[in-house]
Amino acid sequence: LPMKKNAFLLLLALNILLVNAEEDYEYDDYDAEPLELLPEHQPLQHTSEGIESDALAERTHHEEMTKLHEFVKQRAISNDHPPPMPITIDFSGIRVVNILLDEHSQTLSAKLTLCSYHVDERLRWDPKEFNGTKIIVIPRWEVWTPYFIPMNSIDNLKDNNFFGHYVNAIIYNVNFVGPATCPALQVTVDCEIDASEFPFDMQLCTIVMYDKTFGRDFEYKLEQGIDLFRGDYYDNVTKYSNWHMRSKLATWASVDANMRELVWNDPNRETNAVRIHILLERHSPYYVTIFLCPAFLITTLSSIAFLHPNRRIVLLTISSNLMLLMIFIISSSKNLPTNFKKRPRIFDFWRNEVVISSIQLTACIVIIVTRHLMKNNDILGSSRFSSIVISYCRLLSLAVSLGNLYYLLHP
Repeated sequence: LPMKKNAFLLLLALNILLVNAEEDYEYDDYDAEPLELLPEHQPLQHTSEGIESDALAERTHHEEMTKLHEFVKQRAISNDHPPPMPITIDFSGIRVVNILLDEHSQTLSAKLTLCSYHVDERLRWDPKEFNGTKIIVIPRWEVWTPYFIPMNSIDNLKDNNFFGHYVNAIIYNVNFVGPATCPALQVTVDCEIDASEFPFDMQLCTIVMYDKTFGRDFEYKLEQGIDLFRGDYYDNVTKYSNWHMRSKLATWASVDANMRELVWNDPNRETNAVRIHILLERHSPYYVTIFLCPAFLITTLSSIAFLHPNRRIVLLTISSNLMLLMIFIISSSKNLPTNFKKRPRIFDFWRNEVVISSIQLTACIVIIVTRHLMKNNDILGSSRFSSIVISYCRLLSLAVSLGNLYYLLHP
């Protein structure tokens, strides 16, 4: 206790000395001159003349852009008046993302961004009259621009290009005169699905886009290096429902009479359209894991168990595996495809597995009965006959199992 008391008094004395030293310290830099800033750190000094000059330049630019805006609106008349026909629409970029393939309803949903431009000589202006301005951005609804809609849409109300009205259009007056736009569109189209090669199948879906003006004089031109965003980033974005993008291709062609225009109702009238082909590949590792691996495991256990010398253990194992195989098939049937022109080979594979397991079960019973007859000195109970029956059953079981596996994996 005295030692703790002495330590406390020592700490108290040190604190008092530090406080006194702080109070006795004299600060001599009250009258020190401020540090000078380097020239690059000096704040900008705006004179009244400079501020007025900047304000005048900004006001002049705003007035010139307003005049040019009104000039373009007057020349464009309205968004319902296209330029003289024929019109060539050039596509500079097509983005296809967030793809969803619904196998049961046989539909394909995707988000499209169609970047296009066309020539419109009505919008030409002299840059000298507008302070050298060659490019202007105006709302899309003030000039005519292509209004793309999916021709093979299954729901025109939901696929209406509503948000496309509220994007801007860039009017160029450089190498060509005309607007350029990149409207976004959500589409849902029909896609016939054939899952005959399930789970190693690929599906090709097509989105047919055309302009709502119903003009057959529209010509679509795709640039050779058109950007369909085939990079890994966008492929990963489209990874929905265990499908992933294999390739994307855009072509243009005349649409036949089966997809004729709704307004004219003329079977001989063709419409130029843009076809966007999307090839989707099923994510095979996912389906192999949940469908094939359990079936392989059950079949392997049955085949190995059939080689066991104890027939009662073989009989019990094969019976259990057969029951597990039936339960597995029934429980996983809801995840199987329902639309196919030819029955998928995996269906036949499972059917064959059930048949193989049944044959193994029957062979096991035959072997047990044969050995029982041998013990009772029956006429058929010879050692040679028993060996032949056992060898034949084993060989038949292995051959059929390998043949079934080859049938499934062979293209």
